[in-house]
Amino acid sequence: MKDSSKGRLRTYKGPLSAKVTLLASVNPKIGKSRERFALYKQGMTVAEYYWRCECARHEAKRYKSDIEWDLERRFIKLD
Repeated sequence: MKDSSKGRLRTYKGPLSAKVTLLASVNPKIGKSRERFALYKQGMTVAEYYWRCECARHEAKRYKSDIEWDLERRFIKLD
């Protein structure tokens, strides 16, 4: 997601140990972000999501902003 005041993607700055809970019953995204969303697994940590994205060779600035985007749209929650 872009930070309107700076024109940059916002990245998640919370703990990497936070656990992902999927709230979307189906993948709500399209394009490359759809591929990254498919890498989420119920109960995984943010660090594990980042690792899976790295293994799939996704661009770091994109998948690090996915967490914020998905939280704001209630596609996921973190515990």
